[in-house]
Amino acid sequence: MLITAFWIYLRIDLRAMTTRDLALKAIRDLPEDSDIVDIIRELSFLAGVEQARDEIKRGEGMTSAQAKAKLREWIGN
Repeated sequence: MLITAFWIYLRIDLRAMTTRDLALKAIRDLPEDSDIVDIIRELSFLAGVEQARDEIKRGEGMTSAQAKAKLREWIGN
């Protein structure tokens, strides 16, 4: 289901949509037999992407090299 949210982000101009509209589109694009867990997972993914975009706008992001170093630190390599 997360793939659905990912494609929504690639296919649309987010600046033209409110958060509510984006959430409704994500829900509408799910298969008819989706349960509440699928819906929550989809919305959680969208919230995470939105939060990450906001962090980057505030200059709190990191380069891919920094992310790789942090990941190596976390996994102990």
